Amino acid sequence: MIKTRPALALGASLLLSFSSVPASFAAPTAPAHVSVNSGCEPGTPDTRHSNVKLTVEAPEKLDPTQPMTFTLRGEGYDESEPAARNGVYIMITTTDVWKIGQCSDMKGDGDALIADWIPAHLIKDGKFERTITVPGDTFKSGKSYSIGAAAAHGLVLTERYFDRGITITMPEKKAVREVPVPTNVRAQVDSRRNVTVNWDYPENIEGMEWRVGIECLEQCAAKFNTERSADKWKSSDREHIFDDADAGVYIAKVQTMLPAADGNGYEEGSVVTSEPFGVGDVKVPVYGEHPGTAPVEHQLPKGEWELKRTFSDVDENNRFYINIEWLAATGITTGYADGTFRPLDHVERAAMAAYFYRLAGSPEVSLPATSPFRDVAPDFPFYKEIVWMHQQGITTGWKDGTFRPHDAVNRDAMAAFFYRYAQKFSHVSGDVLPIDQEFADVSPTTQFHTEIMWMRKQGISTGWEDNTYRPWQPVERQAMAAFISRYELNLGDR
Repeated sequence: MIKTRPALALGASLLLSFSSVPASFAAPTAPAHVSVNSGCEPGTPDTRHSNVKLTVEAPEKLDPTQPMTFTLRGEGYDESEPAARNGVYIMITTTDVWKIGQCSDMKGDGDALIADWIPAHLIKDGKFERTITVPGDTFKSGKSYSIGAAAAHGLVLTERYFDRGITITMPEKKAVREVPVPTNVRAQVDSRRNVTVNWDYPENIEGMEWRVGIECLEQCAAKFNTERSADKWKSSDREHIFDDADAGVYIAKVQTMLPAADGNGYEEGSVVTSEPFGVGDVKVPVYGEHPGTAPVEHQLPKGEWELKRTFSDVDENNRFYINIEWLAATGITTGYADGTFRPLDHVERAAMAAYFYRLAGSPEVSLPATSPFRDVAPDFPFYKEIVWMHQQGITTGWKDGTFRPHDAVNRDAMAAFFYRYAQKFSHVSGDVLPIDQEFADVSPTTQFHTEIMWMRKQGISTGWEDNTYRPWQPVERQAMAAFISRYELNLGDR
């Protein structure tokens, strides 16, 4: 049985890769003969001789954040080698515990990160083959590791001359400038009301962890404890299961946790949510900004453009299909490099800046020598657009001097962006009086109350059929397409 040590589990959450090494390694034998059981001083070379041979095979391309497989093949482990009478240990350790070819005070396989024992009776004609799979997020950056075979049981204490294996070294830690944001958060519920939450992210980053949760929104059977959460310490994790959830209408939530650059605590990424889903015998309401009742052709700004399918994940069945296609035809959105639009993803603050910049006609920008925000460097993909937003007074950033480009834009902040943009570029009144009807969840004391009610008065946001606006809910990319097209229809000249 392969044994994984507790120390291994505690040392995970790393993005690493092996240095360039051949796929097959042969361990050299020491040149001189010394009798068995003579022992040697820990930390010195063991010059005793053995005829055993060991090769270690590894994949040509290795990703330590994913499971990796090593195959070890031995020859000469027969009765001519007294040190083989108990079989062999197959081990993976750090080199400060076990260095191939040197005497060691290692007490046995219990000191290894991963270990396996091959009993003597399973070694046929002196030969064996064993495969070890190393879990993802095992190795640490900048560390060296020994992978090999040694004498088993009591003989491992003295017969270091019997060691065979290879040494590999991990590269230094990869620098990460922005806290990653997961995508495509989704949930499935089985017949036992177990909720499986999955999410996507294209790579694994050293030290990255995930905070996963489910939250009951309405029709909740549980009056208290309507939220559950769990931390996933492996950067390669993309799934968590919540057992036996109470009935109700839920959303799943995933957030990235990345070690802070100064080593103190974590930096938290944006919370990304799933579409609402039901657990138990409940009816899930139709959420999302509904398109309204006007004919589709009257909901778009004037101008010539060709209606054609631009994105692989948006077709005529999407209720915002025409809005999204208009956004693409006018160049306000370009989608992703893989040809998708990702309509259910949340709009990030950086992307919001790009939308408004393009909506304004992509004007010239006088870029400052120093960024106005400490978390937006001049080489950031949307640096120009963010600087422009700041210069126009559409965004002021946060009090700590950050812009937080990857944070999701909530609906109340989105209203504020539109309101400020309109004052600058459409020269329309910001007056919202008289207010014909308040949203049920927006009062005069609500942050951005004026901006939200102005959005309603201008026909940019229609809210939900239950007369709510849901100001703290992140804006979906498909809904943003509707907001921009309605703005241009009612207030723009595009």
